[in-house]
Amino acid sequence: MIAPYLIFAIGNESRGDDALGPLLLRELTSWLIASGLSDQFELIEDFQLQIEHTLDMKDRQLVLFIDAGIN
Repeated sequence: MIAPYLIFAIGNESRGDDALGPLLLRELTSWLIASGLSDQFELIEDFQLQIEHTLDMKDRQLVLFIDAGIN
């Protein structure tokens, strides 16, 4: 069964502020497990969005993107 909610965390930990997405995703993973909600979410971390990620979005109720920028 596909999880109804998908969260993308975009970023690169070796590039300072660009690490926000991956770091937040780890905290979110722990929280979802502790709260018993982890089966409702799929979490994906990547350096940047790719066209192939559209396939991950298929049949979801909600997709959330976490990214950061200096501006």
